[in-house]
Amino acid sequence: MASFKDRVNRALGSITRALGEEIEYRPRNRPGVRYKMNAVFDNNYEVVDPETNQVISSNAPRIGVRYSDFIDPPEKDDEVYINGEVFKVYDSQEDGQGGTVLYLHKLSEDESYQRTT
Repeated sequence: MASFKDRVNRALGSITRALGEEIEYRPRNRPGVRYKMNAVFDNNYEVVDPETNQVISSNAPRIGVRYSDFIDPPEKDDEVYINGEVFKVYDSQEDGQGGTVLYLHKLSEDESYQRTT
């Protein structure tokens, strides 16, 4: 019988294939390396402040991905290409069950460190 973690990993793979879109991931510490994966892209999100229970809304984009789809763990300043737009990772939050949310900052094409590679 498959472990809980294995079942969650398979479920996350199905979800990102069904609901997500293909993105290109470019790790900053591996110039020239780029690979495709599926991710669920969200351009808006809400967070509840645990101290005040107030809802904090932001227009900062984020993606939900399966952690096992990364070659190396995601890091700050890695780049993500989604629908012709370039984003930089500014935070990564693992959920402890095999998923990861990457919080992104949109870049202009000339801000991209790998735009010519």
